[in-house]
Amino acid sequence: YKTKSTILSCLFIALNFGAEAAATTTASEYRQLGLLYRQQGRQQEAIAVMQKSVELEPENITGKINLGWTLHLSGQEQQ
Repeated sequence: YKTKSTILSCLFIALNFGAEAAATTTASEYRQLGLLYRQQGRQQEAIAVMQKSVELEPENITGKINLGWTLHLSGQEQQ
């Protein structure tokens, strides 16, 4: 239920506040927001918040994989 709650929180933020990333504070929240953006086709925004997630938790492999895959999908693998 925690993951569902986090996703719903991110969705609420994304739908109601234009600057949703400003309300995000943890690497996990940035990862979830990035996945939401990627699903919506908002690749550049997804990359930006996923990069923030990796900055906050550089040892988190999931964050790096999410970022790498999003870069690949957007054609920016070289970053």
